[in-house]
Amino acid sequence: MKFQASEKYRKYLVHLNSSSISGYVIWGTDMTDEEKDKLFLRHEKILVLRNLTNIRDELLLNTTFSDTDNFNKWVESNDVFKIYSKNDFTNMSDFSESSLNDRSIGKDLINSINLIRDFALQVDDRKLNQCLDSEKMHFFFDYLYDEFFWKKRNEVDNKINTQDIQTIAIELREIWGLFSRKFLII
Repeated sequence: MKFQASEKYRKYLVHLNSSSISGYVIWGTDMTDEEKDKLFLRHEKILVLRNLTNIRDELLLNTTFSDTDNFNKWVESNDVFKIYSKNDFTNMSDFSESSLNDRSIGKDLINSINLIRDFALQVDDRKLNQCLDSEKMHFFFDYLYDEFFWKKRNEVDNKINTQDIQTIAIELREIWGLFSRKFLII
């Protein structure tokens, strides 16, 4: 199995990309804290590693996860160097109507929004949660799931109009702006 330790300990290396940053974050499930999904934080900021050279040293300094035994075993495994998933946040900052024609962008938007939501819930970021919970974002998220996961393309009941797209683009940029200010880049 390619990600045996990641799957066993439920900790994952995620590559983030945007026009302003390219780096790595740790995301996973804290098995002793009600199985909450979390990002690795330092001083309430998301630790973003520019490279993987000193990843083990950085991660062993402290941990966001209460299940330290699982976390430490994952850090000691080779999976700590394996990119489990990639999130391209340029799809949020550059969102347009044409973005809805590309299945990979749709899936990336879902993954990116889910990652941001995990962080917002983890630190109880009221502003970020408020943006993510807006009526338009709920509509958009439902649309993405319907369009790219549950139904075949072009069989979706709810369609997005031009005005919706403009509002969603503004909200996605705001969410990305709020989220990107939460990075501690090392």
